Amino acid sequence: MKGGAAVAAGHPCVVQAAADVLSADGNAYDAWISALATACICEPVLTSLGGGGFLLAAPADERPVLFDFFTQTPRRHPPEPEELDFHPFDAQFGTETQEFWIGWATTAVPGVVAGIFEVHERFGRMPLKDILAPAIRAAKEGVPVSEAQAGLFQVVRPAFLSTPDSRAIFGSSRSQGEILGSGEILRSPELADVLDCLAAEGRDLFYRGEIAAALQNASRSGGVLQRDDLESYSVALRSPLAARFENVEIFLNSPPAAGGILIALGLELLHGAGLGTIRQDGDAHARMVAQAIGRTVEIETQDGWDPAVGVVDPLLLARWKEEVRNHRFATQGTTHASIIDRHGNVASATVSNGSGSGCIIPGTGVMANNMLGEAELNPDGFHAWPLDSRLTSMMAPTFARWPDGTLAALGSGGSRRIPSAILQVIVNLAAHGMPLDDAVESPRLHVTDKRLSVEGGFDPDDLSSTLSDWPDHRIWNQRNVFFGGVHAVRSSRHRTEAFGDPRRGGAAWTSPA
Repeated sequence: MKGGAAVAAGHPCVVQAAADVLSADGNAYDAWISALATACICEPVLTSLGGGGFLLAAPADERPVLFDFFTQTPRRHPPEPEELDFHPFDAQFGTETQEFWIGWATTAVPGVVAGIFEVHERFGRMPLKDILAPAIRAAKEGVPVSEAQAGLFQVVRPAFLSTPDSRAIFGSSRSQGEILGSGEILRSPELADVLDCLAAEGRDLFYRGEIAAALQNASRSGGVLQRDDLESYSVALRSPLAARFENVEIFLNSPPAAGGILIALGLELLHGAGLGTIRQDGDAHARMVAQAIGRTVEIETQDGWDPAVGVVDPLLLARWKEEVRNHRFATQGTTHASIIDRHGNVASATVSNGSGSGCIIPGTGVMANNMLGEAELNPDGFHAWPLDSRLTSMMAPTFARWPDGTLAALGSGGSRRIPSAILQVIVNLAAHGMPLDDAVESPRLHVTDKRLSVEGGFDPDDLSSTLSDWPDHRIWNQRNVFFGGVHAVRSSRHRTEAFGDPRRGGAAWTSPA
């Protein structure tokens, strides 16, 4: 299908970078690379060239393909764990506190740079120097810190001010010892130089050249990564997981990532339930959706869950156990971009840097990830992860196709809330036929540890049976970032839509008619 172009992402400058590339006749994959590189300066808490992620590419008239450039565990365990640069900090989420670990020993092998070059080699159209120009300009000239990013900075403040190099980039000019606040200008001339050099010199600069050497040398000060960890890294190309809901084909992130298969299982539970015939914000609808989410959570947490309980494809469950359970989870901060170009090429991509290690690769302005600092990654104790193994994730870039040729791309940040957020937006689009903005903005539910969370926007008086099914429930007063942030685009013969979820500071752009 050919029509208008559209972008939805987590920050206005990220959307503008992609829109500029599309307007210069770049395709969806050129635009995604530009968006990702720009997000490294505009959304630094959520992504970095030192992180990893996934791109679900659906080129026009071709089969979708999944680019897995997520982070990888090192090829060896540290010989002296007590000498590692590895320490905790407490992140404050409103009234709740969560412990994260930072330092060089938390850094897994990064995949973002490899992902950029793999996608560009296979599907890119414009020269890389032109694609990266918006990000280079943003890093040199600086961008104002948005209110949403300022809030995230406060959450990760101890990490982002933990080293002299990170303080030089993220420290406030208004108040000594504080992190950047809303409206302050964030600049990173070293990151601009790195992007410029990558465009000229290629992928090896990061994995075999000067940046690899800088990362290896930094890791000698209490880190884990060695040169062969970087040199051996490769992007995995996978077939997306295919599912169907109502009459819509759904393509999802495939194992060893976990988010896609959980969405597929939830959709299977809800398929044929007649959701489209009942009120989207009513009790019967909420009860069925909550039960489906609750059962996917059971599958995630209990090896012995019986697929006969409910309508679940046993083959999907078997695939879950075989291909996901032997990998370890990384569940921290994420951001997403959805793009469609005028030729009908679609890009849906989710990326993460964890919560950031606090460590800057010397001379680059690039913050390394802290994926190895996840407690859930290390159930047997820290630094006991499987060697040379791709980490699994809840990230779930998604592509949908209707029988009439309508196309949609969507995805979300939100850690373990990613599958439930995407599931509910798919239901809104496919079962209820809602406009894209309404489908994203509608209130959501989430279930975890047998607790039902109900987002503001539902009338609790209309949810009596749902709430009685879940005695342990929390009713939120308003929309909240806890319930994810779905950024989505959709194109049909008659209309092109884009919507960035306001829960996560989303922005959107569609090409002029």
